[in-house]
Amino acid sequence: MGVSTETPDRRRIVELREIPVEDVYPDEKNPRKDFGDIAALAESCMLNAISPGEPVNPIVVVADGGIYRIVDGERRYKAMKMNKLKRCHAVVCEDLDEANSLVAMVATDDKQQLSEIERSRGVQQMLLLGVDPERVERVGRMPKGSAARLRRARAAVDDAGDDMTLDRMLAIAEFEEAGDAEAVERLASCREAEWSAVARSIREERETAEKTEALRRACAEAGIALEEDVPGYEDGYVYRTSESRPSAVAEAFGRLPEGSLAWLCEKSYGGPEVRFYWPVNGAADPDAERRAELAHEAEGMIKSGAERRLRWFARTVADADACPNVRGMLLDSFFDESRLDSDPTDKLERFVERAGIAPDIPRALSGAMAAYLYETENGELPLWYARNLVDGGRLREWEVGYAERWLRWLNTCCLDGYKADEADEALADMVDDALATAREEEE
Repeated sequence: MGVSTETPDRRRIVELREIPVEDVYPDEKNPRKDFGDIAALAESCMLNAISPGEPVNPIVVVADGGIYRIVDGERRYKAMKMNKLKRCHAVVCEDLDEANSLVAMVATDDKQQLSEIERSRGVQQMLLLGVDPERVERVGRMPKGSAARLRRARAAVDDAGDDMTLDRMLAIAEFEEAGDAEAVERLASCREAEWSAVARSIREERETAEKTEALRRACAEAGIALEEDVPGYEDGYVYRTSESRPSAVAEAFGRLPEGSLAWLCEKSYGGPEVRFYWPVNGAADPDAERRAELAHEAEGMIKSGAERRLRWFARTVADADACPNVRGMLLDSFFDESRLDSDPTDKLERFVERAGIAPDIPRALSGAMAAYLYETENGELPLWYARNLVDGGRLREWEVGYAERWLRWLNTCCLDGYKADEADEALADMVDDALATAREEEE
């Protein structure tokens, strides 16, 4: 079994063969004299379920007449001799240049620790050499069946795979098997540091699309016509409830009064959902018009309050000592562990230690960073939240966090000198009532 590649100057060939152990000779010029615990290595080789007595990674040799000289793997060779093997698998190279380049890719774990890309490159080279897939999976510490997927990814990206980790290649295989050429291109063209986030984004997009299509089918099967645009108060409708489960859409719509409308929201915070709207003057809800007006007032309070706090912060942002509580809350939100792979406190402590600064300095922040965090991490309520605050509110579980965070945000701003007006206090009362209703329903 051989794999060859053409070069301008010569034909290069490497082969995985089974050769007699007695024909293998160590390199006399090998500077390594301490080979460690050969007995322990020999014992571990006996655990090889595919080829008992052999190491998982084959030795690399150069053919020299009727014998083979070791280029990489003298420890493994000595372990096989101790196990009294007659024959062994070896990667046989045509010349020393070929052997040296191969050793760089198929280096073993008993040497200096490989990077993830180097390990991936070696595993891919083993597949190209025709090494048994089960052996490749053991070497690469990959789940069963990964070798076949890795081959698919390699076929899709060709030699660009030499600079990709195994996890990235397997992600490419996942989308290649699904026939998503655009996703494969996005994963193949991004930087190595970005691929994980790109893959996560693609999966989320696919999940959203699948949920959206399921809701659309459920509405069609139930005879529910979906509006193209959001029904609003100016159209004579007010939002009442929503449903994200395809199996429950028909029942939810059936409880609504005649003349109600449905709109499919594809980008809701909690995922796609069908939102239902009642006629403002519907007999089933005589207070609908009053509720719509209150929601409109609450929307105005949310908008005007956010603008006042923004102007207040803009007047003080240049002063590094101003708004310490607000700046601390913004920084805590930025380092929110729910959005990080590790404990944000550890990250901050490492930064402080490496930078050699006092622990309280990061909380001061520069004016530019404080402004950036204010724009991206503030606790203001979105305008659509106003509908949840009418008559005590009807908060779903994931919406409770919005209310709690906004109250903390308002209180924190007040601690740093912001003066709440009557509209702020009225909105705070509405938020408190909505939270109280949510807690009662939970109990």
